[in-house]
Amino acid sequence: MGSLSLVIREAADEEEWQSAMDLARHTFMENDAPIYSDEGIRSFEDFISCPLLKDLHGGGAYDVYTAWDGDSLVGMAALRQASHLSLLFVDPERQGEGIGGMLLYYLCRQIRTFTDNESMTVNAAPTAYEFYKSHGFCATGLEVTENGIRYTPMERVLI
Repeated sequence: MGSLSLVIREAADEEEWQSAMDLARHTFMENDAPIYSDEGIRSFEDFISCPLLKDLHGGGAYDVYTAWDGDSLVGMAALRQASHLSLLFVDPERQGEGIGGMLLYYLCRQIRTFTDNESMTVNAAPTAYEFYKSHGFCATGLEVTENGIRYTPMERVLI
């Protein structure tokens, strides 16, 4: 495997926003949907398709970041309330290359640079729990299910 050269940036326009949400949908359906109920799958789809989410992004209240390898979108992440990781997805064909870790590093830097927050939180899906644990997150509660979505609340102190 060669060295990875990514460009990470905030979604620039509606087309990039939609591409990021399409990547999230595709990755969720491939990696997560098999262990979720129909209710959970519908809840996820409703969330990423909600027009309010796009409006919040446009108003600066929901930051969406994209990771590019050349002209290829290979990852995406979203922050709400300045330090809660709402979404993080990497193209299934590119997982294991360090893209998710690079997105996390970038977001941690953004939070420390532009806010007074000293930690990042995430509601980790069962399929992502070990990934977050390996990147310094600790569980702050037990796994729960809300609207069919299974997750474990986690937090990482930012140094």
